[in-house]
Amino acid sequence: MFYTNIRSPVKLAIIPSCPSGREAEGVASALLESALAHSSKRGARILEGYPVAEGHMNIDAYTGYLPMFLDAGFEPVRNAGRRTIVRRLL
Repeated sequence: MFYTNIRSPVKLAIIPSCPSGREAEGVASALLESALAHSSKRGARILEGYPVAEGHMNIDAYTGYLPMFLDAGFEPVRNAGRRTIVRRLL
């Protein structure tokens, strides 16, 4: 997980890639839940992510897929091409 400006209430959730063939084991979802808990403890009020929208391939930096974020309570904010900007209030 990476942070924006340390004073900003908005933190970014960057979820590392999972080893090939292990995507369905819930590792990325567990990392996202951990990012939520960690950010909340550190005073973040909003967590933001840039998951890949359904129907698009994740061809560069892995930022997760949209359904995972929606399942974790994130709300879509804006469509940004093949990515969707999502946020969750903490």
